[in-house]
Amino acid sequence: IYRTPVLTMASSAGGSVRIELASPPYAWISWLVLSMYSGVYAQAVTISARFYSTYEISDSAFVYGALRNLVVIYFVECILAVRFGWCAMSPGWTLKELNQHHVPFIVGVSLLFLLGRPEAWLPAMCVVLHTALNEALFIAKGLGAPEWLSKFRRIFGFCIVALLLLVETWCLLRTSIHWLSSGEILEVLIAQLAWGAVSYHAILLRMYVKRWQKTG
Repeated sequence: IYRTPVLTMASSAGGSVRIELASPPYAWISWLVLSMYSGVYAQAVTISARFYSTYEISDSAFVYGALRNLVVIYFVECILAVRFGWCAMSPGWTLKELNQHHVPFIVGVSLLFLLGRPEAWLPAMCVVLHTALNEALFIAKGLGAPEWLSKFRRIFGFCIVALLLLVETWCLLRTSIHWLSSGEILEVLIAQLAWGAVSYHAILLRMYVKRWQKTG
C-alpha cells in the first residue's frame, strides 16, 4: 500500500515553524518497524517475568541481545529520517527531535559495550527496553489506531520514563561510589556521562507535566 508522504508544518510555542518528518509512503515499512519495536517489548516483558519469578537478572546475555536489537531499530529509523525524511512514528517528530532521542542512545550503548562495563547498568537496561512499547504506540497511532490508545501511551510513557529516571540515577550513583571506593578515578569520570541520559529524561518528565497542565 502506497501512502503519499506529507511533511507536517506546525508552529511551536516560540512562534517558529516545526517541520515534522513524513510517515513512510509504504505502509509495510511502518508495520515492519512496529513489529520490530513489538519484538523488543516482548523481550522486555520476558525479562521482567523472569525477574519477578527469581528476583534477579539471571540472563544478562538475553538483556544485552534485546538492547542491541533496540539499537538496530534506532539506527534504521535514523537512516530513514536522514536519507528519506521518513519517520514511522510520525506525525509529531522532527528530524532534530528524532536524532536527539536516538543518536545519544546509540552512542551511549555502543560505548558501554566497547568499554566493557555493561553489567553495572543491567537494571537500567531492563527498564529502557520497555520504552519500545511507547515507540510502537506512536506508530500504531499513525496507522490509524483509536485515540484512547494515544492517551494510554502518554500515561505509560510518563510512568516508564519516571521509573527509568530513578533506576538510571541509582545505577549512576552506585557505579560512581563503587569505582571511587576502588580508586578508579577514570572509571568514575566515564560513568558521569550517564548524567546526559538522566537530564534528558528529567526534561521529558517536565514536558509531560506541562502538557497535562495545558490540556488537563
